[in-house]
Amino acid sequence: MISYLSELRDTRKIYSNEPLAVGFLAGKEAITTPEKISKFTRKVNGNYEEQLNRIFGECREGKVLVAYVNAIQLSGGGKPIGKPVPTDEERLVDAKLPVLARFNDGIVYGRIAAG
Repeated sequence: MISYLSELRDTRKIYSNEPLAVGFLAGKEAITTPEKISKFTRKVNGNYEEQLNRIFGECREGKVLVAYVNAIQLSGGGKPIGKPVPTDEERLVDAKLPVLARFNDGIVYGRIAAG
């Protein structure tokens, strides 16, 4: 998925569960997907559903891409790094987002860019 994103000639916003990995490895700016609970403050995000529904709606309309990175397994049987994909499987299934591309290391949701 990272290779796909790095070669993608698309100017749409990218939302990701691992925006730093997308930025560093694919050279694409990505915005973090909403979290139910902040990993920094441990507070519940009261706007989680609204934020996620807005992103999913924009993805269905072809306005943004959603790139979910699978958890990375360390060599030697170490603990996986990153959030498992999808972070909220039930929400992604319910959202019925169009799959643009599926890879071993993740999924890119979105529509083929017009033009």
